[in-house]
Amino acid sequence: MDPTTQPIVVKDERFTSCPSTLEGLLEILALRDLETQGHTYRVTGITVMLARKMGVREVDIDLIRQGAMLHDIGKIGIPDSILFKPGPLTEQEWAVMKQHPHYAYRILSRIEDLKPAFEIPLYHHEKWDGSGYPFGLKGDDIPFAARLFSVSDVFDALTSKRPYRPAWSRKRALAHIKARAGTSFDPSIVPVFELMIEEIDYIL
Repeated sequence: MDPTTQPIVVKDERFTSCPSTLEGLLEILALRDLETQGHTYRVTGITVMLARKMGVREVDIDLIRQGAMLHDIGKIGIPDSILFKPGPLTEQEWAVMKQHPHYAYRILSRIEDLKPAFEIPLYHHEKWDGSGYPFGLKGDDIPFAARLFSVSDVFDALTSKRPYRPAWSRKRALAHIKARAGTSFDPSIVPVFELMIEEIDYIL
């Protein structure tokens, strides 16, 4: 069996050094969309691993972990008709969907313990070349934590099965990310991510 097509196994990062409020918000997300839960735990583990490879201090790892686990919290504000639509979104529906980072900030800015973790939920759809959303930030103006997370997020999304497509192989997903280094992704992060991929274990 080809290990590049198997689910990723990473260290369980779900409740390490996090306030009880975070656990409550994660439970809300799980109740809203059960498929989100597996993605959240996988992408959090990958992001924490990548942060350590990039030399991030352990004191900052907890903020990255919390931000990664809450990256989709803003989708609570998206109507079900859009969030769970089986087909492509219209231009108007995409405009609504793109508001979820703003909703994330509105939620987290009101929770004192989680205020410092807002960078990933707010900025993880920004792109290195400035073509992302919600602010169109470019290059180093995008917070580092969000730049780390965006690589992990896309990788996990591509290597996970979706109703509209099968899971991509690890090799194909990595090629996609490498091709977009300097456009979608920070070009200094992608090579580190590529090397790290060899250390991710797979269920055979």
